[in-house]
Amino acid sequence: MIPKKLRIDKDKRELPVGLSPGFPMTVLINRFSAFSYGFIDWHWHDEIQYCLVLSGSVLFLVDGRRVAISEGSGIFINTQRLHRIEPENDGASYLCIYFSAGLISENIKGFLYSRYLSPVLADPTLAFIVLDKEDGKAGKILDSLLEIRRLRENPSPGVELDICSRVILIWKDTLQCLPERSGEKTTYENSERLKKILRFIHAHYADRISLGDIAALIGLSRGECCRFFQKTVGQPLFRYLMAYRINKSIDLLLGTDKSVAAIAYETGFNSQSYFTKCFKAMKNVTPSRLRLEHGAQVDTPDPGDIACRGRTGPPEGACRTEGL
Repeated sequence: MIPKKLRIDKDKRELPVGLSPGFPMTVLINRFSAFSYGFIDWHWHDEIQYCLVLSGSVLFLVDGRRVAISEGSGIFINTQRLHRIEPENDGASYLCIYFSAGLISENIKGFLYSRYLSPVLADPTLAFIVLDKEDGKAGKILDSLLEIRRLRENPSPGVELDICSRVILIWKDTLQCLPERSGEKTTYENSERLKKILRFIHAHYADRISLGDIAALIGLSRGECCRFFQKTVGQPLFRYLMAYRINKSIDLLLGTDKSVAAIAYETGFNSQSYFTKCFKAMKNVTPSRLRLEHGAQVDTPDPGDIACRGRTGPPEGACRTEGL
């Protein structure tokens, strides 16, 4: 699957595009498709996020917890929470609305922020809230999200003010849906630990990465590091690194005229043949075939175009203890 391209900085923080210049809100619909993108990779942002599933079922991974949301229901994702989103079936889609807390109160020392925003945004135990369509309180939030979509698609003079009023109502209703505080900070600490790992991988994927380096970075043993990543992300560390390198190579295959060999080395593979083998195993097509089918400049055939079979790296549940 190909990930959706996001505007992000070096720390994987998304940089949203506002509805209007200076108006800190984004309203969009994400539709998963084999022709566009198959998932939205790990990222975070300072904005408050609400999602409403429009069709199918969508899986949200937030702070290492997995939540499947079906059509008509939604989710609130707190600020600065690391998350990934993927469909559970073909054609799944969802409405995504996220905005700066400044739409409610810009003065972080003022009454409104201290009374109504800070207790939620600064709560290390609150990563998300599931908005069940069968729940009356959550239903009011979901209706307001749809109303913002309608306002966005049919703008009239002063539409920004109409949207702001809806945002305030959404936040008021969200306060009515808050769960009881558990007092546990584990998920928040895990999120910060995962951010460190992903930041390191995304900065050094083209280099030889040592598991020992990653383990030392987050203060765990190699084995504990593997178990933590598997539990939090849902796949082995090596598998994630491999997928990230492959997806980076797709950008180069379709966006440049570099040779397959050059792209292999640029994305962390030590040979073109190994790159082709891994690519074929993960995408069910060779790099050259992908480039040919999508109309980019055709390169010389890959050595594995005729036969490229077998697994890449260790078994699904394994984790290397040497260079990755």
